[in-house]
Amino acid sequence: MGWNDSTRKTAQKHGILPLLCPPCLEALLLGIAGAPVEGLNTDQLKNRFKHHFGCDASALSMPQHFNQALIEQKAPDFPTLAKLVQLLKTGKAL
Repeated sequence: MGWNDSTRKTAQKHGILPLLCPPCLEALLLGIAGAPVEGLNTDQLKNRFKHHFGCDASALSMPQHFNQALIEQKAPDFPTLAKLVQLLKTGKAL
C-alpha cells in the first residue's frame, strides 16, 4: 500500500504525521551517511544499503551509525530528517 490521497486523509484523520522518504528509507539513511544515492532505484539502494551497513534497514542499530551530532548536522540537508528532529525536540511538526 502506497501513500495516495486516501491514505493521506486516513493518516490525517487519525493524527498520524507521515515522514516520507522517497524512494525508500534506505536512500535517506545512505544520504545521511554520505553515500551517493542519486540515480539509483529502490532495489539498487537496498543493495547498496546492505553492502554499506552490513544489514537491512530494519536490522540496523541506529545509535551505532547515527549519533545526535550527525543527525543535527545533516538535518538541514534532508527535509524529512529536519521534520523528525523538529518533532522530537518540540513535539510539533514543521
